[in-house]
Amino acid sequence: MASKPSIASPITKPTPVPDPVVATDPPVTDPPSVTDLPTKKLLRVSEAAQYFGVHERTIRLWIEHGHLQAEKPVGTVFISRESIKNFRLMGRRVVED
Repeated sequence: MASKPSIASPITKPTPVPDPVVATDPPVTDPPSVTDLPTKKLLRVSEAAQYFGVHERTIRLWIEHGHLQAEKPVGTVFISRESIKNFRLMGRRVVED
């Protein structure tokens, strides 16, 4: 009696598992110095955020919590240069978003 030929399953290589995504810390940079602060008397929220290297929402939260003094004469929020300078000189650490 002739035996049926066996059907071998094809040999497959295991699917490679991708390397896990490794979260890297942002590069450590020196905090901005007071001398890097623009010479304008009033700064917009976006300008203050750029100076501190944080998101605009962070600046707005600092204003809400009383860390920065701001004024809103006509629709745009402005932060005084002195307020930013005092905040920086008080040794507050800038927390990344």
